[in-house]
Amino acid sequence: MSRLIPRGVVGAGLGRRFIAAVLDWLPFGVIYGLQTLLALTVITSNGQLLASTIIAAVLGAGYGLYQWWAYASRGAGLGARVMGIPLVSKKSGQPKDQS
Repeated sequence: MSRLIPRGVVGAGLGRRFIAAVLDWLPFGVIYGLQTLLALTVITSNGQLLASTIIAAVLGAGYGLYQWWAYASRGAGLGARVMGIPLVSKKSGQPKDQS
């Protein structure tokens, strides 16, 4: 184990971390995938394309801000919370406040 990790702290496995990362990025894929699907099939004018792009950008930015806030204040974003992986302090190994 690394000298940077305090004794007794066990890191999450690669599989759990990978699934958490996929869950963190999945909403972005859904938002922009849906916008692309609409652009290719339903949207017929440049105005509709612009509106759908702006809506997708606002939704993506909103989710990105939520993730940033969740990791900063709760110590875990969507994927990490689902997989039970807390963000811990490098000095003490204690999880951040999960309230």
